[in-house]
Amino acid sequence: MGLDVKLLLIGEGPLREELTMLATFLGIEDKVFFTGYRDKAASYMHYMDIYVISSLTEGLPMTLLEAMKTKVPIIATTVGGIPDVLEHEKDALLVSPHDISGLVAAIERIVHDLPASSIRVEAAYEKFIENYSSRKMALAYSDVYKNVGFPIDNTWRNA
Repeated sequence: MGLDVKLLLIGEGPLREELTMLATFLGIEDKVFFTGYRDKAASYMHYMDIYVISSLTEGLPMTLLEAMKTKVPIIATTVGGIPDVLEHEKDALLVSPHDISGLVAAIERIVHDLPASSIRVEAAYEKFIENYSSRKMALAYSDVYKNVGFPIDNTWRNA
């Protein structure tokens, strides 16, 4: 038995028209929402029960960090910088690119095992705070500038 889910697709790409037609053909157009490009994708995180990024190529997506910050369960493919940030089973569920059945199984795991999902969500949030918060990033940039000899007033560090 399948899950009754809705899909929110944020972004724009060359397959949008084809995906829209596919949703209509499958009779699920009322369950798939295409927002197009959005400047502030993070503002949509509170609508999500699960954040899935199924990219085939990627750097380090900001939306991934935003999902960590917003405490949304994460499923992601093991591409680009994603496996450098997230650890499978510890703070997210990671699957190989092109692994459709793996994505489906990961979604089902999150839906059917909310306690384990909550533990991963909290671990991802803690990792975000420790490594990717605005303060942490500012400290890292300050250190880079300092290491190249740029004079910096560091009084803000203790604020």
